Amino acid sequence: SILARVPEILHYFPGSYIQIIEDLPNTSTLKAHLLNKSFEPAFADACGRVIGAWAVKFHSWGRHPEQEGLRRVLSSYTEASVFKYRLSCGRLDATIEKFPEMLDNKKSLFQRVSRRITAITHRDDDVGIIHGDFWPGNVEKNELGDDPKSDIDLDSKKLIFLLDWEFCHLSSIMIDLGTMFAELYILYFFENSALVPLMLESFLEAYGSIETLDAFDTMLYCGVHLIIWPCRTEWSESPKLMECIQYG
Repeated sequence: SILARVPEILHYFPGSYIQIIEDLPNTSTLKAHLLNKSFEPAFADACGRVIGAWAVKFHSWGRHPEQEGLRRVLSSYTEASVFKYRLSCGRLDATIEKFPEMLDNKKSLFQRVSRRITAITHRDDDVGIIHGDFWPGNVEKNELGDDPKSDIDLDSKKLIFLLDWEFCHLSSIMIDLGTMFAELYILYFFENSALVPLMLESFLEAYGSIETLDAFDTMLYCGVHLIIWPCRTEWSESPKLMECIQYG
């Protein structure tokens, strides 16, 4: 079995806003594993299910009445939602200008997309606690125990950690889902990571059904992500870049 959890907080200094968390030695990201094609299909399937199950539990936990105090604190953290909006709609406009031959004739469509993204990122109702930067680079797998001579419990190598919570805020959970789906698809599209479809399918099965409008918003955010991010990352020189943007 695989356990997904966040790192343990060992100490917090409120005056300087510093946390000391547990050390995570010998870990590597889910992104690195998918790029290196180091997963067996069975583990990729199990990994997708565990992360999907963790995500739906986290989103449900964030909506629970017992978390009202935390939601009240996070509601004042408007910087995160403003930044996420600028990364989506702001960069969408900039990307249209960067590739006018492909995107200029779709300006009216992108204006409607921007309005919907604005509604998603700025709404006050039907919001929950989200991770805010939920992608394979912030999911780490613990490698401890891979050495057969190790005296560490073999279960210790079956830990998945969810990291980097500085963008945790109140917003639509579709932002978390859209970001993760887009980043997984990018690995599949540019790097031919054949395990991504299996992992996505198992993630979706574990997460469960969502409302039709929520599914639409998730794919809308996913599509925008595919347009704005690959051209700003290591895939910016890929011959497949324009195809990815067109797909988004």
